[in-house]
Amino acid sequence: MQDSARRLMEESRETTDRLFGRKVVFYRPEFHGPGSKSFPTFSVTGPSCALQCEHCKAQVLKSMKPTLTPDALYEGIMMAFKAGATGCLVSGGSRPDGSVPLERFVEAIRRAKADTRMKIVVHTGLVRRETAFGLARAGVDAALIDLLGDERSIQSIFHLSAGLDDYRRAVRDLVEAGISLTPHFIVGLGSDGEAVEKVLDMLEGSRPKAFIVIALRPLPSTPMSLSPPPSPRDVAVALAKARLRLRDVPLALGCMRPVGKLREEMDRAAIEVGANAIAHPTKAAYEAAAELGCSVTEKFSCCSQVFEDMVL
Repeated sequence: MQDSARRLMEESRETTDRLFGRKVVFYRPEFHGPGSKSFPTFSVTGPSCALQCEHCKAQVLKSMKPTLTPDALYEGIMMAFKAGATGCLVSGGSRPDGSVPLERFVEAIRRAKADTRMKIVVHTGLVRRETAFGLARAGVDAALIDLLGDERSIQSIFHLSAGLDDYRRAVRDLVEAGISLTPHFIVGLGSDGEAVEKVLDMLEGSRPKAFIVIALRPLPSTPMSLSPPPSPRDVAVALAKARLRLRDVPLALGCMRPVGKLREEMDRAAIEVGANAIAHPTKAAYEAAAELGCSVTEKFSCCSQVFEDMVL
């Protein structure tokens, strides 16, 4: 098993070198806190989320600026633009069906796009079809959607009465709406090896613009606070499988991952296996890139934009 994983990762690195050369983009946006400027995040539900997932319990929403009305969102984006922001993420908690309630914010997003030309990316959840088409008309630059390939995790961790077909439908609706799709896969929730394969199966024919791998970061005061995080090898294998299935689709290691030494090891593993981008890179990421002779470009936006920044 170890030998096969090693061969997989070596083939991934070779494929990356052949398709992209040795270059990597490091994303250093100021996402969090009241001083966020370059790429702030807004929550259209404030700190509220109906799902209360086992690994999150809505804690992630607390770092986002609450914009509970369309006017508040528009004004928040305009203030960010005037403060020098180049883009923003519009997110929020989910409804019981897994969708983020974005439909009543579509016009505010359209106005903000027209008035600022900022990059606006949205976290959709299990998006409703009419919402997908509304967001497309508003001109959003990309849709972020967390994809799960493990039915048990969907139901027991995310508390959803949904299955893989519901995720396939959401992917199809976003693609048919014409929105740039940048799916995320969470390593550490369920059977990762099989789950990532099923997620990649979902994406067959959809041609995502980028594929983002993130890793379980056990948060205090959640039911999964003591759950072991995934290993750097787990992250590397997920990236390698994505590379060999998606070929020239840019791959990124996203911002959600453990901290400390484990984060450094994940960053190094991602570089070694051929990730095109890393969000909030550690010193170890820079060192690994230098050791492999990779040229480094720094950006102050969201890693979901790697499909525009990584030129073949």
